[in-house]
Amino acid sequence: MLKKKQQESEIILKIDNISKKYKKNQILENISFELKKGEVLGLVGYSGSGKTTLINILCGLIRSDSGSIKYYFNNSTDGENVLLKLNNNLKEKISVSIQKPSFYGELNVIQNLEYFSSSLKLKKQEKKTNIEKILQVLGLLNVKKIKANDLSGGMKKRLDIACSLVSTPEILILDEPTDSLDFKLRNEFLELIKSVKKLGVSIIFVSHILEEIEIISDRIAFLENKTITIHNSSKNIKKLFLKRGD
Repeated sequence: MLKKKQQESEIILKIDNISKKYKKNQILENISFELKKGEVLGLVGYSGSGKTTLINILCGLIRSDSGSIKYYFNNSTDGENVLLKLNNNLKEKISVSIQKPSFYGELNVIQNLEYFSSSLKLKKQEKKTNIEKILQVLGLLNVKKIKANDLSGGMKKRLDIACSLVSTPEILILDEPTDSLDFKLRNEFLELIKSVKKLGVSIIFVSHILEEIEIISDRIAFLENKTITIHNSSKNIKKLFLKRGD
């Protein structure tokens, strides 16, 4: 059994009793869970269960009504409590990829990555090395001079993830990343996430498709009835879905 300090050192994100209400509608109620370093945490729930609200809170886009969110970066044992907008330091540590692409269509692949890395406090050679590594890991080397608009659907998804990774974040939040992808591209993308995980990035993978959550995740967070439960397998969640008739 791990010692307490060792257990704490594995945690990179800790959410305690987060609640959110819109007017009289309670969306989230006392949400608590942890994200461990280097893991993929799948977040699944029915439509309208509050997944988007939770992600917006984690990203600092909206304020929770109560509770705390602590980020443990650089092996810190004292989490930084963030309930409002993320400061610049945290923005470099947390990256989000939403359904809508974040890249610029008229720029080619490498120009997009250079643009998104331009604000980083890194030396020129460090930025270049970082970009080359991301191009290689995500399989974009052969298309690095092609305009984003001219890429295939699968390559556009890769570029979107690359733009999220160029800041070398410690946490990557993927919100419904396989939406609009066909079966073949979805499987390729899931394999791609495994490569991203090898970079040491902690990932929150949001999806309404339980099968892909099961394939990619180390643990699964199931959001239902305003609260969340953590599972080491999808077995119990499948029973809940069947019980609901879905």
